[in-house]
Amino acid sequence: MKKPLWSGLVLMLVLSMALLGVVGCSGGQSGDTDEPTIIVGSKTFTEALLLGSMTYQYLDYLGYPVENKTGLGELAVIRPALESGEINCYWEYTGTVLINIMGEEPSYDEEQCYNDVKEWDEKNGIIWLDYAPL
Repeated sequence: MKKPLWSGLVLMLVLSMALLGVVGCSGGQSGDTDEPTIIVGSKTFTEALLLGSMTYQYLDYLGYPVENKTGLGELAVIRPALESGEINCYWEYTGTVLINIMGEEPSYDEEQCYNDVKEWDEKNGIIWLDYAPL
């Protein structure tokens, strides 16, 4: 009898998370540095929590002074936190900013959406990293 595909995927996810936990707890340098602390935030849904936690753990592993504010809140909470400097980074969809913050219509041209959001946010002192190509 074949096992369902999802059971293999769940096992891979559990193993990946276990390895990530090991990497996140090892190596790196001590937090005794004069560098400013990087404050990582995230929204409260599962994907955002995972990405925020992975970002926090990776920066910590690399030895950066870092503070964890994942699960801070949804867009109405996290965006003002970013703009005020309460947090320094969080993961966001370009479409969320385009539609919910800029008030623009959605587009099927992902590169144009990214460029519009990046240029708009530069005026607010917010830097977007390169987008992930499909």
